[in-house]
Amino acid sequence: MRPAESPNANLTLESEDNTTHLILDVVDDNGEFINGAQTEVDVIASNGTISTHKIAQTGPGRYEVTLETRQDQTTQLRIRQSRYGKMRYRASRAVTARYPEELRLQQPNVELLKQLSAATGGRFNPSPEDVFTPLGQSGRSVTPLWKLLVFVASVLSVLDVALRRVNLTRFAKNE
Repeated sequence: MRPAESPNANLTLESEDNTTHLILDVVDDNGEFINGAQTEVDVIASNGTISTHKIAQTGPGRYEVTLETRQDQTTQLRIRQSRYGKMRYRASRAVTARYPEELRLQQPNVELLKQLSAATGGRFNPSPEDVFTPLGQSGRSVTPLWKLLVFVASVLSVLDVALRRVNLTRFAKNE
């Protein structure tokens, strides 16, 4: 497994429309805010292009930037922060493409469902008791044949070996 990221950093991504707002809050081991660090993010688009952006400090220990990210593709973000030439924080995140509109949860089309149930002889919105009530119709049952087929294959295999090993011409000459 990958080692856990620094417990002294909190990275938040908020995506909306075609933008992603990145917020990085960092403290040192004593809980003091880390100020004046050089913080950058590489934005890697799904076509492989890389653009680097500086992340500005907006408050004590807080660094923020708003990035353009497309909704129809996945974008990889590589965040790194250094101070006094020493790497302090490094992370990688992905901003994923949102669901296509046809896959979103929507309210059912009640009128269409009523029309379909009437056209097929079904019932619209039956109660749970009605769903499990037998209709007096019988159905077919499925019988698995694998046991029978394995038995027949075993018998034929033994018969095949026996016929190859036994010399039947020897018995035919004695008659």
